[in-house]
Amino acid sequence: MMRRLPIVLNVLLLSIALFSSCRSRTYEVKTHLNLPDNLKAMEYGNQISTESLSLIAPLKIIVLVNGGCSSCHSEIWLWENLVSKNDELKKVPIAFIIFGNNFNPSNRLMNSKRLQEFFFFRDIDSKILEENGIKPDKFFNSFLIDEENKIIIPGNPTTSNSMLANYKAAILEHTNPIH
Repeated sequence: MMRRLPIVLNVLLLSIALFSSCRSRTYEVKTHLNLPDNLKAMEYGNQISTESLSLIAPLKIIVLVNGGCSSCHSEIWLWENLVSKNDELKKVPIAFIIFGNNFNPSNRLMNSKRLQEFFFFRDIDSKILEENGIKPDKFFNSFLIDEENKIIIPGNPTTSNSMLANYKAAILEHTNPIH
């Protein structure tokens, strides 16, 4: 029995160490998303300034994409797929802000006709993260915001059905002429 005790203790300590490092994600909820002045419209997708984006619709979706992470670029395709299956999402403009200086878009992305309905902006200096105290995390780098950039819903509906339901409900609430 005494021989097994050190083994049991080691397994217990290892388990505690592993599970404590996998804590659930925490996120400080911001109430406002500051769109920095350095954002530049990209050469594909809809061409518009961030000021005009605020004026064209009472709501918009902002998706932050790490330009230096090639697997993060797939986030754009996930959104395209999600929008194609959910008419509520078609009621609001969707803007992708590509942050970091290493973005090298694929020809598939640059030539996609299906992505022409989205807006793309570059933030080479990652000011969007810095000015808003945001960490690069695909689960919390999507925002439904109003015309004053007040955050209505933080979170990524491509990763959660309940988050998608929240987005749809908020969009319907804000776009329905009868409140």
